[in-house]
Amino acid sequence: MKTLLSLTLLLFITLNSYSIPIKPKPLAVATIDSNYRVTIPAIPIQRFYYINISHLSFENEEEAIKIFKYYLTANLVTPVIYYKEKYIMLEILIEYIPDGSDHTELQFYLDHLTKPK
Repeated sequence: MKTLLSLTLLLFITLNSYSIPIKPKPLAVATIDSNYRVTIPAIPIQRFYYINISHLSFENEEEAIKIFKYYLTANLVTPVIYYKEKYIMLEILIEYIPDGSDHTELQFYLDHLTKPK
């Protein structure tokens, strides 16, 4: 009985070590301008958007966090900031968006989060 249990455990460990890696779905790419206006692509709304911020300049990481939290944090969106890597992940809380919402309505919402000109 002990041998059978040991063989079963060995088989389980062996099979798990040969698991097939799953490729994650590529993220949708959005853009941001110098007024912190985010533009999302005209595709179905995604939960996460990748935004390159290398063209924006900040004194330090604290300033970047402060600005993004101020201009990009709202009821439906939350930025996750990767300052050293020069990008942010913008999370859209799609569970709170009405079923009939589309890209245009979300873009309109995002346009109101920008820095005043």
